[in-house]
Amino acid sequence: MIQFIIRLLDEVIMHGTSTNASIELDATGICVVRDVVPRNLVAAALFDVSSQIECMLALPGRSYGTRYFLRYRPYGNVEQKECQERSNFVPKWTKSHAELLASVLDGKVGDVITGALGGPPALSEITAIVAAPGTKAQTVHSDSNFEETAPRAITCFLALHDILEERMGPTKFYPSTHVPACFRQGKWLPPPDDHYRHPMAVRHLEDSKEQWFPLRAGDCVCMDHCCWHAGGANKSDRSRSLLSLTFVQKVS
Repeated sequence: MIQFIIRLLDEVIMHGTSTNASIELDATGICVVRDVVPRNLVAAALFDVSSQIECMLALPGRSYGTRYFLRYRPYGNVEQKECQERSNFVPKWTKSHAELLASVLDGKVGDVITGALGGPPALSEITAIVAAPGTKAQTVHSDSNFEETAPRAITCFLALHDILEERMGPTKFYPSTHVPACFRQGKWLPPPDDHYRHPMAVRHLEDSKEQWFPLRAGDCVCMDHCCWHAGGANKSDRSRSLLSLTFVQKVS
């Protein structure tokens, strides 16, 4: 594992900034890219997400906890009037969202994703994640299980406002948990939870050091879909809002 990480990180001095981030992403499963999106587009996205949350919570139905997920459909809108309860609420995809997505792909993050995926990315999912004050921490998880033949997926967490204090519940990442080479036996393992507790996974989690990143509005954390991570507990007095954009390798 150590040799794998050192070999990849040693290549950083030989490449440019975006390539550096792609190499870091390959080596550790995560990287941070600063100033990804102009502040005006970020502010518009935050306003929209806050408004859509209000619309959703005004509908009848139950919310499971106070960590809310708004899943957009950029290639086919659903009229707001069709959403009769919280469980089937779909936020509107607007021109400002399209401009933000274009800004992400045209800039540094687009270069990082293209480098990590080995070619032009395909958009898989866009989700706004809002953790209200009092939201509890998530259990450590991965968004995908590693499969040798599966297309690689990268998720980009775009900060919609400054997230500079740990009490806001930033996402905790566990570097070097995304590929088999990171594990002692050369086999990728999902993180342990109440239903799965492989002894090697438990030991790997105990030996791993969690990491979170202070972010300014418009900064982004790129993460391999198999990387272990968990949303933190929001102990502040304001909501924490991110836009999660997932890209996959195009399959020919």
